[in-house]
Amino acid sequence: KPRLGNNFATLQERSYALEWGFPEKQKESIRLRLPPGATGPLPAPVSIESRFGSLTVEISMSGTELTIETTYEQKLDRIEPSDYPEFRAF
Repeated sequence: KPRLGNNFATLQERSYALEWGFPEKQKESIRLRLPPGATGPLPAPVSIESRFGSLTVEISMSGTELTIETTYEQKLDRIEPSDYPEFRAF
């Protein structure tokens, strides 16, 4: 299971709140043109949801074009030290 908190929560514990200043939502779409005849099973969609945020990743293929759609939403603008261990697990 991917852990998003690992990208933002590198300390074991915090004495002060972790602050971003505002909630955030990012969407990204990547399109790759594959060589003719390229085939294979596509990974199942991924969806992770918590009170801290969410992540969805969907991969699709149309002809020789592979598309990866990613959406990340950070729901809170501040993580209190008491919530930090749970955030790290996210």
